[in-house]
Amino acid sequence: MRLAMALIFFAGPVTAAAAEPANQSFFGDGNYTNIASIGLVTTLGPTGLFQNPTSGITPKNAFSVESCMAFKENNGDHFQANGVLATYGVTDWLEIGGYGLFVYGLDPAAGGDSTLKSGNFNMRARLVRELNGLPEITIGGIASFGDDPLVEQSLYVAASKGFTLNDGQFLKSARIHGGIRESWPDLGDNITTAFVGLEVEVVSNLFVIGDVNTRDGSFIRTPWSAGLQYKSSAFGFSAAVLQDPNETRETYYVGIGVSY
Repeated sequence: MRLAMALIFFAGPVTAAAAEPANQSFFGDGNYTNIASIGLVTTLGPTGLFQNPTSGITPKNAFSVESCMAFKENNGDHFQANGVLATYGVTDWLEIGGYGLFVYGLDPAAGGDSTLKSGNFNMRARLVRELNGLPEITIGGIASFGDDPLVEQSLYVAASKGFTLNDGQFLKSARIHGGIRESWPDLGDNITTAFVGLEVEVVSNLFVIGDVNTRDGSFIRTPWSAGLQYKSSAFGFSAAVLQDPNETRETYYVGIGVSY
Protein backbone atom coordinates (compact mmCIF):
# COMPACT_ATOMS: atom_id res chain seq x y z
CA MET A 1 0.00 0.00 0.00
CA ARG A 2 1.39 3.39 -0.90
CA LEU A 3 2.06 6.09 1.65
CA ALA A 4 -0.64 8.53 0.60
CA MET A 5 -3.42 5.93 0.34
CA ALA A 6 -4.84 6.82 3.71
CA LEU A 7 -3.68 10.37 4.41
CA ILE A 8 -7.30 11.39 4.48
CA PHE A 9 -9.14 13.36 7.05
CA PHE A 10 -10.99 16.47 6.27
CA ALA A 11 -13.25 19.00 7.90
CA GLY A 12 -14.78 22.40 7.50
CA PRO A 13 -12.72 25.37 8.59
CA VAL A 14 -13.76 27.27 11.63
CA THR A 15 -12.65 30.82 11.03
CA ALA A 16 -14.13 33.65 9.03
CA ALA A 17 -12.51 35.67 6.29
CA ALA A 18 -11.96 39.23 7.37
CA ALA A 19 -10.01 42.27 6.22
CA GLU A 20 -6.80 43.10 8.07
CA PRO A 21 -6.90 46.43 9.91
CA ALA A 22 -4.95 49.05 7.96
CA ASN A 23 -3.14 50.34 11.06
CA GLN A 24 -1.48 47.05 12.03
CA SER A 25 2.23 47.51 12.74
CA PHE A 26 4.54 45.10 10.94
CA PHE A 27 6.62 44.52 14.06
CA GLY A 28 3.83 44.94 16.63
CA ASP A 29 3.18 42.29 19.27
CA GLY A 30 0.09 40.56 20.57
CA ASN A 31 -2.77 42.11 18.60
CA TYR A 32 -2.21 40.95 15.04
CA THR A 33 -4.72 38.63 13.35
CA ASN A 34 -5.28 37.66 9.73
CA ILE A 35 -8.11 35.14 9.80
CA ALA A 36 -8.81 35.64 6.10
CA SER A 37 -5.83 33.37 5.33
CA ILE A 38 -6.94 30.48 7.59
CA GLY A 39 -8.38 27.45 5.81
CA LEU A 40 -9.64 24.00 6.70
CA VAL A 41 -8.02 20.80 7.85
CA THR A 42 -5.92 19.20 5.09
CA THR A 43 -4.87 15.69 4.15
CA LEU A 44 -1.67 16.33 6.13
CA GLY A 45 -3.41 17.77 9.20
CA PRO A 46 -2.65 21.51 9.58
CA THR A 47 -5.34 23.81 8.23
CA GLY A 48 -5.11 25.12 4.69
CA LEU A 49 -6.52 24.21 1.31
CA PHE A 50 -7.84 20.70 0.78
CA GLN A 51 -4.42 19.05 0.31
CA ASN A 52 -1.86 21.64 1.40
CA PRO A 53 -1.20 23.52 4.65
CA THR A 54 -1.24 27.25 3.96
CA SER A 55 -0.02 30.42 5.64
CA GLY A 56 -2.93 31.06 8.04
CA ILE A 57 -2.21 31.14 11.79
CA THR A 58 -4.94 30.56 14.39
CA PRO A 59 -5.44 33.81 16.39
CA LYS A 60 -3.89 34.08 19.84
CA ASN A 61 -5.83 32.09 22.49
CA ALA A 62 -8.31 30.76 19.89
CA PHE A 63 -9.10 27.03 19.84
CA SER A 64 -10.78 24.97 17.11
CA VAL A 65 -11.96 21.38 16.71
CA GLU A 66 -12.76 19.86 13.31
CA SER A 67 -13.99 16.45 12.18
CA CYS A 68 -14.85 14.72 8.91
CA MET A 69 -15.57 11.60 6.92
CA ALA A 70 -13.89 10.73 3.60
CA PHE A 71 -14.86 8.11 1.02
CA LYS A 72 -12.07 6.65 -1.13
CA GLU A 73 -11.34 4.04 -3.77
CA ASN A 74 -8.02 2.67 -5.00
CA ASN A 75 -7.75 -0.12 -7.59
CA GLY A 76 -11.29 -1.25 -6.76
CA ASP A 77 -10.71 -1.19 -2.99
CA HIS A 78 -13.38 0.98 -1.29
CA PHE A 79 -12.57 2.36 2.16
CA GLN A 80 -13.34 5.25 4.49
CA ALA A 81 -11.50 7.53 6.90
CA ASN A 82 -12.46 9.57 9.95
CA GLY A 83 -10.25 12.29 11.36
CA VAL A 84 -10.18 14.88 14.13
CA LEU A 85 -8.01 18.01 14.33
CA ALA A 86 -7.48 20.35 17.31
CA THR A 87 -5.60 23.65 16.87
CA TYR A 88 -4.59 26.34 19.36
CA GLY A 89 -3.16 29.83 18.81
CA VAL A 90 -0.25 30.19 21.26
CA THR A 91 0.69 33.72 20.17
CA ASP A 92 -0.28 35.99 17.29
CA TRP A 93 2.48 34.32 15.20
CA LEU A 94 2.59 30.70 16.48
CA GLU A 95 0.04 27.87 16.49
CA ILE A 96 0.21 24.24 17.57
CA GLY A 97 -2.07 21.35 16.71
CA GLY A 98 -2.65 17.63 16.82
CA TYR A 99 -4.72 15.24 14.79
CA GLY A 100 -5.75 11.61 14.71
CA LEU A 101 -6.70 9.56 11.67
CA PHE A 102 -8.57 6.23 11.53
CA VAL A 103 -8.83 4.45 8.17
CA TYR A 104 -11.05 1.38 7.87
CA GLY A 105 -12.53 -0.96 5.27
CA LEU A 106 -9.20 -1.65 3.52
CA ASP A 107 -8.66 -4.89 1.63
CA PRO A 108 -6.32 -7.03 3.79
CA ALA A 109 -5.10 -8.82 0.66
CA ALA A 110 -3.65 -5.55 -0.64
CA GLY A 111 -1.96 -4.13 2.46
CA GLY A 112 -2.20 -6.78 5.16
CA ASP A 113 -4.54 -4.77 7.42
CA SER A 114 -8.17 -3.73 7.16
CA THR A 115 -7.62 -0.72 9.46
CA LEU A 116 -4.82 1.82 9.91
CA LYS A 117 -4.29 4.50 12.54
CA SER A 118 -1.97 7.48 12.87
CA GLY A 119 -1.54 10.81 14.57
CA ASN A 120 0.65 13.86 14.32
CA PHE A 121 1.80 16.94 16.17
CA ASN A 122 2.17 20.06 14.05
CA MET A 123 3.46 23.58 14.52
CA ARG A 124 3.41 26.66 12.30
CA ALA A 125 5.06 30.09 12.71
CA ARG A 126 4.49 33.29 10.75
CA LEU A 127 7.63 34.81 9.26
CA VAL A 128 6.07 37.76 7.39
CA ARG A 129 2.73 39.47 7.99
CA GLU A 130 0.38 40.30 5.13
CA LEU A 131 0.74 44.04 5.16
CA ASN A 132 0.57 46.56 2.33
CA GLY A 133 2.11 44.82 -0.69
CA LEU A 134 3.64 41.93 1.25
CA PRO A 135 2.16 38.42 1.23
CA GLU A 136 1.82 36.43 4.43
CA ILE A 137 4.60 33.83 4.75
CA THR A 138 4.81 31.00 7.29
CA ILE A 139 6.95 27.95 7.95
CA GLY A 140 5.63 24.72 9.47
CA GLY A 141 6.50 21.21 10.52
CA ILE A 142 4.61 17.94 11.00
CA ALA A 143 5.78 15.02 13.18
CA SER A 144 3.77 11.83 12.60
CA PHE A 145 3.49 8.49 14.38
CA GLY A 146 1.40 5.33 13.96
CA ASP A 147 1.08 2.67 11.27
CA ASP A 148 3.91 2.89 8.73
CA PRO A 149 1.83 3.49 5.56
CA LEU A 150 0.46 6.68 7.14
CA VAL A 151 3.61 8.07 8.75
CA GLU A 152 5.76 10.84 7.29
CA GLN A 153 7.63 13.85 8.65
CA SER A 154 7.27 17.13 6.74
CA LEU A 155 8.56 20.69 6.55
CA TYR A 156 6.88 23.35 4.43
CA VAL A 157 6.85 27.04 3.55
CA ALA A 158 3.56 28.67 2.50
CA ALA A 159 2.52 32.14 1.34
CA SER A 160 -0.77 33.85 0.48
CA LYS A 161 -2.11 37.21 -0.61
CA GLY A 162 -5.73 38.40 -0.51
CA PHE A 163 -7.55 40.83 -2.79
CA THR A 164 -10.88 42.65 -2.55
CA LEU A 165 -12.89 42.18 -5.76
CA ASN A 166 -15.86 44.45 -5.02
CA ASP A 167 -18.03 45.79 -2.20
CA GLY A 168 -21.21 44.07 -3.36
CA GLN A 169 -22.74 40.75 -2.34
CA PHE A 170 -21.29 38.64 -5.18
CA LEU A 171 -17.63 37.77 -5.90
CA LYS A 172 -16.46 39.77 -2.89
CA SER A 173 -12.84 38.63 -2.48
CA ALA A 174 -10.11 36.27 -3.67
CA ARG A 175 -6.91 34.85 -2.20
CA ILE A 176 -3.94 33.29 -4.00
CA HIS A 177 -1.91 30.59 -2.20
CA GLY A 178 1.42 28.92 -2.92
CA GLY A 179 4.08 26.88 -1.20
CA ILE A 180 6.58 24.04 -1.23
CA ARG A 181 6.84 20.96 0.99
CA GLU A 182 9.51 18.33 1.67
CA SER A 183 8.37 15.03 3.23
CA TRP A 184 10.18 11.99 4.57
CA PRO A 185 7.81 8.99 4.67
CA ASP A 186 8.55 5.84 6.67
CA LEU A 187 7.83 3.89 3.48
CA GLY A 188 9.12 4.99 0.08
CA ASP A 189 11.32 7.81 -1.17
CA ASN A 190 11.41 11.43 -0.03
CA ILE A 191 8.76 13.67 -1.61
CA THR A 192 9.21 17.22 -2.87
CA THR A 193 6.13 19.04 -4.15
CA ALA A 194 5.02 22.62 -4.74
CA PHE A 195 1.45 23.89 -4.99
CA VAL A 196 -0.70 26.81 -6.06
CA GLY A 197 -4.28 27.42 -4.94
CA LEU A 198 -7.14 29.87 -5.23
CA GLU A 199 -10.17 30.68 -3.09
CA VAL A 200 -12.97 32.97 -4.23
CA GLU A 201 -15.73 34.31 -1.95
CA VAL A 202 -18.74 33.99 -4.26
CA VAL A 203 -21.22 35.28 -1.66
CA SER A 204 -20.76 36.23 2.00
CA ASN A 205 -18.94 33.41 3.87
CA LEU A 206 -19.24 30.92 0.96
CA PHE A 207 -16.04 30.10 -0.93
CA VAL A 208 -15.08 28.12 -4.02
CA ILE A 209 -11.64 26.59 -3.37
CA GLY A 210 -9.15 24.61 -5.41
CA ASP A 211 -5.46 23.69 -5.48
CA VAL A 212 -3.03 21.65 -7.59
CA ASN A 213 0.40 20.22 -6.80
CA THR A 214 3.44 19.46 -8.89
CA ARG A 215 3.87 15.76 -9.59
CA ASP A 216 6.71 14.14 -7.66
CA GLY A 217 8.46 11.22 -9.35
CA SER A 218 6.82 8.78 -6.91
CA PHE A 219 3.26 9.95 -7.73
CA ILE A 220 0.98 8.05 -10.12
CA ARG A 221 -1.44 10.99 -10.42
CA THR A 222 -1.16 14.78 -10.31
CA PRO A 223 -2.75 15.89 -7.00
CA TRP A 224 -5.63 18.39 -7.29
CA SER A 225 -8.76 19.32 -5.39
CA ALA A 226 -11.88 21.47 -5.71
CA GLY A 227 -14.82 22.17 -3.45
CA LEU A 228 -17.12 24.52 -1.56
CA GLN A 229 -16.56 25.87 1.92
CA TYR A 230 -18.79 27.84 4.26
CA LYS A 231 -16.94 29.56 7.10
CA SER A 232 -18.18 31.92 9.77
CA SER A 233 -16.49 33.04 12.99
CA ALA A 234 -17.74 29.99 14.91
CA PHE A 235 -18.78 27.29 12.43
CA GLY A 236 -17.55 25.77 9.18
CA PHE A 237 -18.75 23.20 6.67
CA SER A 238 -17.04 21.81 3.58
CA ALA A 239 -17.67 19.41 0.71
CA ALA A 240 -15.03 18.62 -1.90
CA VAL A 241 -13.47 16.15 -4.32
CA LEU A 242 -9.73 15.55 -4.69
CA GLN A 243 -7.21 13.36 -6.46
CA ASP A 244 -4.75 11.66 -4.14
CA PRO A 245 -1.30 11.31 -5.77
CA ASN A 246 -1.16 7.53 -5.37
CA GLU A 247 -4.77 6.46 -5.87
CA THR A 248 -6.64 5.60 -9.04
CA ARG A 249 -9.94 7.29 -8.20
CA GLU A 250 -11.06 10.57 -6.63
CA THR A 251 -11.89 11.06 -2.94
CA TYR A 252 -15.20 12.59 -1.78
CA TYR A 253 -15.65 14.06 1.67
CA VAL A 254 -17.66 16.30 3.98
CA GLY A 255 -16.65 17.95 7.24
CA ILE A 256 -17.65 20.32 10.01
CA GLY A 257 -15.79 22.41 12.55
CA VAL A 258 -16.32 24.73 15.50
CA SER A 259 -14.17 27.49 16.99
CA TYR A 260 -13.93 28.98 20.47
